[in-house]
Amino acid sequence: MDIAVLGATGTIGSLVADRLEAAGNDVRRLSRASGVNTETGEGLEAALDGADVVVDATNIATIRATPAVRFFARSAKNIAAAAKKGGAGRVVCISIAGVTKPGAALGFGYYRGKCAQERGYRAAPIPTTIIRSAQWFELGEQMVAQASLGPVAVLPQMRMAPLATERAADHIAEEIIATGRGVVPEIVPGQNARLAPEEGEDPRNRIVRLRGPEEMTSAQLVRRILGARGSVAGRSPSLVAEYPYLGRRLAGGVLVPSSEGTIVDDLTLDQWLAA
Repeated sequence: MDIAVLGATGTIGSLVADRLEAAGNDVRRLSRASGVNTETGEGLEAALDGADVVVDATNIATIRATPAVRFFARSAKNIAAAAKKGGAGRVVCISIAGVTKPGAALGFGYYRGKCAQERGYRAAPIPTTIIRSAQWFELGEQMVAQASLGPVAVLPQMRMAPLATERAADHIAEEIIATGRGVVPEIVPGQNARLAPEEGEDPRNRIVRLRGPEEMTSAQLVRRILGARGSVAGRSPSLVAEYPYLGRRLAGGVLVPSSEGTIVDDLTLDQWLAA
């Protein structure tokens, strides 16, 4: 297939593009560096023309709601329109597990942006697959880098079911390949990880959820990485604490998808650290 990956220079976009190429597909690695701006639409139609599948792995580095919502909402609208015009059969959007649940985005503007992105695609004029991944093990490094002062790290309290980024990329690439030619697996409640579209949506839409095998809080994740490696993001805090400053819902586990109807990766944190 001819697959366009938007955000192909980012962490997940580059890994997914690598796997799609390794499977024999022609991959267009698209980003702002290649002259494609999804928010403004600059270069987008030409970049997507003739692609069989379009993958949205775009991102914006902000925690503020206004720029996040603006970026994700405009990008989703522009990408869906350009993909439809260019003849693509499907758009695959990489999203985050749990962010659309009530209260999940109240304290975190970035998650509001991801909610706007999902709304845009679920109303799009082209079949879409939204892949909602749980957090990745590598999130520990990002949190420590952003929430440390001297020997103390006070992390946002989040309950999660994390998995390795590389494993997430494996599952995402498999889903893209499976559905790219219009082969959409049947939805069997309780037996597979594909959720049916809501009433009024394109019946060809799909939602796929990914998670890791264990549940833990942000502090537990970081402490285990510290114990194995001695440092996280180049830092070795002597105190790792957590506080629910992004909201009680995130602290309580709203981001954790149930095991039923979800792809549960089998690589544990300890196995990842050992490797």
